[in-house]
Amino acid sequence: MPRCCWLALLIFAIPSFDADAIDRLEIRVNRLQGVLDLAISYCGGQGESVALQKLLESAGYRSGDPPGVMLRFCTVDIGQNAVGYPGRPLAYNTGWSSPWQRVLNASVASSDMAEFQDRIAGAFTFPEQQAIVDGLRYMEPIYERLVETAIGSRGKEMAASVSAHMDRKNVPGLMRSISNLYATPWPDDMPLWIGLSPIPPGSGGFSATANGNVVRSFMPVDFDRPDVYASVIAHEFCHVLYSNMPLDRIEAIQHAFSASASPNRRLAEIWMNEALATAAGNGWVYRELTGSEDKEAWYDDPVIDPYAKAIAPVVYRALDSGKALDASMAAQFIVEFDRIHPDALRNPAVLLPHATIVSNTDATSLASMRSTFGQQIGIRRLDALAPDVAGNAELAPAVIHVDISETDGVEMKWRRNLRADGRIDFSIRLRSPAAFGGALAALITRIRDNEWPE
Repeated sequence: MPRCCWLALLIFAIPSFDADAIDRLEIRVNRLQGVLDLAISYCGGQGESVALQKLLESAGYRSGDPPGVMLRFCTVDIGQNAVGYPGRPLAYNTGWSSPWQRVLNASVASSDMAEFQDRIAGAFTFPEQQAIVDGLRYMEPIYERLVETAIGSRGKEMAASVSAHMDRKNVPGLMRSISNLYATPWPDDMPLWIGLSPIPPGSGGFSATANGNVVRSFMPVDFDRPDVYASVIAHEFCHVLYSNMPLDRIEAIQHAFSASASPNRRLAEIWMNEALATAAGNGWVYRELTGSEDKEAWYDDPVIDPYAKAIAPVVYRALDSGKALDASMAAQFIVEFDRIHPDALRNPAVLLPHATIVSNTDATSLASMRSTFGQQIGIRRLDALAPDVAGNAELAPAVIHVDISETDGVEMKWRRNLRADGRIDFSIRLRSPAAFGGALAALITRIRDNEWPE
């Protein structure tokens, strides 16, 4: 395609309206989003599509060293300056703002490259922004050849079909009920944009992530379960609302968890965001759309799926009656969490995905520890902090203390301390940060065996 025609006929957008719901719910098939998704998949890492990666590999685009233009794109630091919303407790601070999020959202919202560059201006340095734009321009003809040629008009047809289905089934109205559950009204006149990135048939399932008023999703053009798709979009909508709940309501809910006598109360609280979104979106919305619950797994995770299904009756009653999440519901969530995860303190898959590493080592070693942790544990949130920083930070339910000492009685034995506030400290002294991998494997075994030195 000639450069002058960059992103011509960029957006195919279908609005959906409901007088008693979100003012504007719009499904967009935007070439710019598709090109960005392909570029991210070329690089690998966060946000990649496995289907797009395989497509690139089959066409020979992943062999050898990347050309300089893509090397510059792939080495832009997408994690820089990422911050949570200020003043929100850790278990409720699930919304993030970052320069890269601006890029992702702009790829859905922008009508052309000029608008895209306007939307991301100031997010990165000029060289970084140019690296992003150059990478997209390099990938555009590859996207046209590998994706657009393969799907033809089916992407637009799929978007039109999904939009009509959501409108017919009153999905915007269901989202209004969900916003009532979170006591978080959707702002007047703010659209909810669903960026649908179509991929060739035979690519398997789909995925979706949300930030602010944008949901970005991949979907094969032969995917034919629109009710499942709508329920997953609702799930992501729940996360947006959760991260924007009023602070006074958060404080009341947080108090219900902290006042509980359950040793699992911190875990029930930290896993609540995903369980609640799953119960409301994959459970209640799917039931409203189809007349029955989905018989398959709602969420592919051994902690979240049973927790969501356990609290589903409580969530359904609230949604059916227009009740908002409150302390009494939180107390019921704790009871259900204890019932389905009675051995939570002996299960690393429950205990360690939300953790804080605290160690008296340098920043490079802290980053290495974080990477090592991620290789052994499925991370949902992990901070690696120096002791002076940790002293002023809210810590996760599981706190991993690693004291690096070359001389003073080093012993490879983990100790555990159950705090009165429900957090759990695990501590060890090591001669070198390089020993952390073996020590972590030993910690996982000790948690499972529930054997701790006196």
